[in-house]
Amino acid sequence: MSLLPVTPNDVEEMLTVVVSGVAFLKANLPKIIIATIIVFILFKLTDKVSAKIENRLKIKQLRKNKSLRNAIAKTVNISIKLLILAGFFRFIGVPTNVIVMLLFGIVLVVGFGLKNFLSNVGASVILALSKIIHIGEYVEVLGVEGTILENQLLHTSILTPDNKIVFIPNKELVSNKIGSRVL
Repeated sequence: MSLLPVTPNDVEEMLTVVVSGVAFLKANLPKIIIATIIVFILFKLTDKVSAKIENRLKIKQLRKNKSLRNAIAKTVNISIKLLILAGFFRFIGVPTNVIVMLLFGIVLVVGFGLKNFLSNVGASVILALSKIIHIGEYVEVLGVEGTILENQLLHTSILTPDNKIVFIPNKELVSNKIGSRVL
């Protein structure tokens, strides 16, 4: 037994949507093909621009923090590609308000879905800019003592005195008390 029974009117509405979609494709196929080629070219250019941004960041203040450089370059890359896609949909005739709502929905879903990931990325940025911890520093955090081996985009690895590597999420480093001493 179905919770949502399908009526003949529902089937007729679905068929109308499919037929209007096919008619739209027929009328706009050349435009869609040209726009797709342009989007492909722009995506390739965006990848090159992101690589140049990452290289520029290597020269500047972020040369030591590869994970933060990567995060900035990826953010720029994805943002530009979303704008290109918005232009693509606008070019083929999708109304602007639909594009804005679509982009808002994507950002909302991705934001909620990647909440922990984004928290760790944000904490990585905070750690890099505030210089709270340094590689080679002996720390105690969340009951773990050891020497910081590296700080990645999502976690920091700590070598304990008994030669075990422990990975601490960056958001935990930012939100908890860190005991530190230089050896």
